Amino acid sequence: MEMVPVSPFCKLLLPGDLFTEFWRCYWKKGALLRTVKKVPIEDYAPDLEDPAMHVEGDATDLEGVTTDVTGGTSEIERGVTDGEEGVAGVDERGTGSNVSNHAIALEHHPSFQAVFQYSHTLVRNEMMVASRALLDQFSDPPSAPATATSHKRKHSRSSWSTDDSTNDDEEDPLDDFPPAHPFVTEVDELISLFKAFIKTAFRRPDIWGAFIHTGEPGVGKSIWLTVMVLLARLHCQLPTVYYTGPNACYLFCEEGVFYIDEIAKQPPHMTIPLGNYLRSICAWLLLDVNENSPTLGCPEFFAKNIFVVQASSPREKHWDWAKKLGVMAKRHYMDVWSVAELLAGAAYQSPIRAWDRELIVTSCNEVGPSARAVYAIHSDKALDEKRLRIQDEIANLELPQLRKVIGLATDRAVSHSIIYIRPKKNRSEYQFAIPSRHIREQLSERCLNLFKMETDVEFQRFCSLPKTRPIGGAMLERYVQDAFDRAQMRMIQPLEQCSMKNRSMVGYRVSGKPRSSPNFLSIGLHGSKSAFRIVSTDEQPANVSVPRQIFNRRMSTMEAGMFYVPEADNQPTYDAVLTSMEETTGGEPIMHALLIQVTLAQTHDVKEEGIAWLQARGVSKFTYVVVTPHDTFTKISLSESVDKLIPDKYHLEIKTLHDRF
Repeated sequence: MEMVPVSPFCKLLLPGDLFTEFWRCYWKKGALLRTVKKVPIEDYAPDLEDPAMHVEGDATDLEGVTTDVTGGTSEIERGVTDGEEGVAGVDERGTGSNVSNHAIALEHHPSFQAVFQYSHTLVRNEMMVASRALLDQFSDPPSAPATATSHKRKHSRSSWSTDDSTNDDEEDPLDDFPPAHPFVTEVDELISLFKAFIKTAFRRPDIWGAFIHTGEPGVGKSIWLTVMVLLARLHCQLPTVYYTGPNACYLFCEEGVFYIDEIAKQPPHMTIPLGNYLRSICAWLLLDVNENSPTLGCPEFFAKNIFVVQASSPREKHWDWAKKLGVMAKRHYMDVWSVAELLAGAAYQSPIRAWDRELIVTSCNEVGPSARAVYAIHSDKALDEKRLRIQDEIANLELPQLRKVIGLATDRAVSHSIIYIRPKKNRSEYQFAIPSRHIREQLSERCLNLFKMETDVEFQRFCSLPKTRPIGGAMLERYVQDAFDRAQMRMIQPLEQCSMKNRSMVGYRVSGKPRSSPNFLSIGLHGSKSAFRIVSTDEQPANVSVPRQIFNRRMSTMEAGMFYVPEADNQPTYDAVLTSMEETTGGEPIMHALLIQVTLAQTHDVKEEGIAWLQARGVSKFTYVVVTPHDTFTKISLSESVDKLIPDKYHLEIKTLHDRF
C-alpha cells in the first residue's frame, strides 16, 4: 500500500494530540454509530407547521457497516458492540412508541467536543438532503438532483431510494418546506447514508470538482460538514483532509493524522508527491468558510488534485475560487429552521438551560428563523435589543442598497437580518425572503417612503425577477392592507377554470384577456354590517371606510362589517378578510367573507385549513379574490371540497401604488 510522502511540511502527529485521539475514536474504533441516541422532542409543535408524519414502530438496531478501502486484507466492522467509546445501540430515552415524538441525535465523544466544540447534535432532515445531494455526484448513472420531495421518509425505508414523483402543477419553490418532520427519526436512514459514503471510495465524479454547501448564517452548515461528512468518512475509513486555513490542514488516513503546513507556500516540485498520493487514494478536502474565517477560498493545490466539499456563507467571494481555478462546483442551498425545529432543538443546545417556549416563538416571528439568532435571545430584554438593531438597520437603508438587491448574485447588499435567502426545490438556486411580518412591515414602509414617485418603477423591477419577488410581494401586501379598508371601487375579473395534471385538484387561472363586462368590488360600509359588495356596474362607492381589526389564530369569533388583517405570517389561506352580513333566500342572516390573497407566484394553493378556521368563527359563505401586479398570470389550485365552498373567484390587478400617497 502506498505510504504518505512525509516531508518538512507534512508531518505525522504523535499519540496524545487531540486530532490523533479524534482519529483513533472515529477511524479505528467506530465511535460514531455507538453514540447515536434516540432522544425525546416533546417540544416539537406540529400545529405550528405541517403535522408530523407518524411512523409506526421503533428504530431498528444499528446494522454492521463494513468497508475495505485501505488496501489491506481485513475488514473493519462497524457493528453495535459495547465499548469505551459510547453506549451501544440506540438509547431509548423517553416514553411512547410514536417515532414522530423522538429524533436521532449524535452524542459526541469527548475528543470530538474538544476539537470542534459541539456536544449534542440533532440530525436535521436538511442535513440528510444535503448529504444525498453530495453523494448523488458519485451516482452511476447520475441521478436527479436531490429535492425536499425526494427525501420525505417512507415506512421501513432501509436504503437511499429517490422518489421523484412530484406535482408538476405546484411550481411554488417553497411548497415542500418544511418537511413533514424536521428531524431524522429512524436510525436506518443514518446507516444508509454511511453505506452510501462507502460507495464513494476510490471514485471521482465525472464533471464536478467541488460541492459548495451554502445558506444563511446559523442554519447548520458547519455542523453538517463536520458531523455528516467528516465523521461519516472517518467512520468508513475514507481518506479526508480537513482544512483549517489559511495554510494549515489535517490529513486523516490509515497511517494516522498528518499535519500539512503552509502548502500554498511550497514550490510546485515539493508538492508533487503529496498531490499524486492524494489523487491515488481519492481523498476529499473539507473546507469551512464564513465571515470569521481566516481564508476566503480553497488553495489551488487541493482544488487541482482532490474533490472539495465546502461549507460557505452565501457571499460569492467565499466560493468564487472555483470559477477562478476552472473547477466545476455544484452549489446546494440549505433551508432555514422552522418554528417547530427551533422549539424541538432548544433542549439540546449547549450549554443546556431552561428555555421559554413563548420567547422562542416570539423571537422567530419577529426577528426571523435563524437558529443562531433565536437561541442567542435569552430574555425579553435581549429580544428588545435585537428588535432595535434591526430597526436601525432598516432605517439606515438607502435606495442604492435596495436597488443592488435586484442585481444581486449572492453578495450581501442588505443584512441577512432583513433579507435572507431560501432554496428552491432543486436546492441549487435560491430566492430572497423576508424573515418575519414584523420586519416585512418595516421594510415595505421604508421602501415606499424611499421610492415615493418612483414607487411603481421600483415595484415592477422587484416583481419582475424571481429572486426579488418576495420584496415586491411585501410591498403589494402592505399596500393592500393599508388601502383596502377605504371606501372604493375596484374592477375584478372572474378566474377561468383550467385543467390540472393532478386530477384531484381543481384549477383556475388569471385570464390575460379583459372581459367586455367586468365585475366591480365595492369596498366600504353599506349599512353597519356590510363591508363589501360584488356589483356589475361601476357605481358610486360607499362613503364610509371599513373598521380595521387585527386577527390571529386565538380569536374565537368574527364580526360582520370588518376588515381583518392577520397578525402573523402563518395565518392560513388569506392575507386579509372583508366580512358582510347577508340574508339567504329564506331570510336567514349569514356572514359572507371575502378572502383577499396577495401573490406574485405562478401557482398558489387555497387550503381547506383556512376555510375551516373561518367556518368555526361563524362564516357561512365565501368569495375569493387573488390580487397580483400587472401582467402576473397566476394559477390557483383547490381541492374539490374547497372549490364547492368558494363558488365565486376573482382576480384583481394592481397597476399602480400611487394612490397610497
